[in-house]
Amino acid sequence: MKKFLLAFLMLIPMLAWAAPMQVDGIWYNIDVETKIAEVTDRNGGTRNGGNSYSGDIVIPESISINSIVYTVLAIGRNAFFVCTDLTSVTIPNSVINIGNGAFRGCTGLKSIDIPNSVMVIGDDVFRDCTGLTSVTIPNSTFVVGEGAFRDCPGLKSITIGSCMMNIYDLAFASCKNLETVTCLAEEVPSTLANAFQDSNIEGATLCVPAQSVAAYRSADPWKNFGKIEATEETAIALTQIDERHGNAEYYKPNGVKVDKPTLPGIYLVKKGGKTKMTVVSRL
Repeated sequence: MKKFLLAFLMLIPMLAWAAPMQVDGIWYNIDVETKIAEVTDRNGGTRNGGNSYSGDIVIPESISINSIVYTVLAIGRNAFFVCTDLTSVTIPNSVINIGNGAFRGCTGLKSIDIPNSVMVIGDDVFRDCTGLTSVTIPNSTFVVGEGAFRDCPGLKSITIGSCMMNIYDLAFASCKNLETVTCLAEEVPSTLANAFQDSNIEGATLCVPAQSVAAYRSADPWKNFGKIEATEETAIALTQIDERHGNAEYYKPNGVKVDKPTLPGIYLVKKGGKTKMTVVSRL
């Protein structure tokens, strides 16, 4: 299932985007056929957006253009590239993918709340975000791309959710003031040896589930943390679904129950005691 989802997420940049359109001060690429939208800049994520955004940005779950509703499923590549006057961004629970370089160089960004719907954080997404001091990667995320949080010297605390599977090259490199990393994944994520390069992890503390301490102590690069100890923090389940049978029950990836899908997106579907994740592209 995760291979399927990753393939779907990789297809997002290949959709037949129309020219960027602006709605309430935010630029979007839209795909008319699937009714999917991704946040971009005025030039479609080409790094020539000219600092399209500043201040506090609130991204909605959906937008309406010419009476057609589009679900905001992604933040596109380079959408906020070097928007140095950007101070905060509210990301909705509809977003499942944050594209390469989306917030790179946003030096004014002090904090970021990544919702429990984002499955993939792309390459260089928060690179050079020197104002970030802490970050929580939610339980829904299973991939952190190359250099995703590289060169964030203000970053002191990182929490990694329970479903993390892959952490790529230099993902947290040159975070020189890192003090604490909490990883809630019981199975040690596949992690490139240089993921924490030049982040002085020899002087930092790694907190992991009690039953996994031994595994982290023997795995690169996790074993290089100065202290590895059990955490009292527990992972919050993506969904809490009761065991009733009967008609299908629908949930958003963040665990919120809905009567039935009303917009395209990813849903958890419970029926007959079984749960599966499905992509709804048309209604």
